[in-house]
Amino acid sequence: MVKPVRQRPPRKPLTTTQAWTKVETTAYRLGAAEYLGNKDSNRISKAFLLLNHPPQSTSHRKYRLFLLRKEICGPQGLRLCAVALGHDHIRDTSNGHRDALLDKLGEMRHQPLIKNSSFRSDDTQEDGPLNGKH
Repeated sequence: MVKPVRQRPPRKPLTTTQAWTKVETTAYRLGAAEYLGNKDSNRISKAFLLLNHPPQSTSHRKYRLFLLRKEICGPQGLRLCAVALGHDHIRDTSNGHRDALLDKLGEMRHQPLIKNSSFRSDDTQEDGPLNGKH
């Protein structure tokens, strides 16, 4: 007898409040950490890779459009969103919630979101534990 294939339930899109909670939690965690774990580092690397190459799918296009709006939230906000939310959550979030999240990050742009000197706040991506490269 063949077992029925168990399908993954559809993801619920994050609201702005839920996304902001994830961002704050991640900022706190990264502020206390000395380095990124592999999962976090991979998320940042994939985000920068997608910024430098054309998207191959609609979901990648949505994520890339979000990442290209980094002038609103600054490069630190961009890295923080890449770690906290990742491709899947950004892709599934509605345009309105994405815009609201960017606006909220924009309000915090000139304040350090992460109180860790290793997490760069400028626009360059150099080798370093919190910059997605080791």
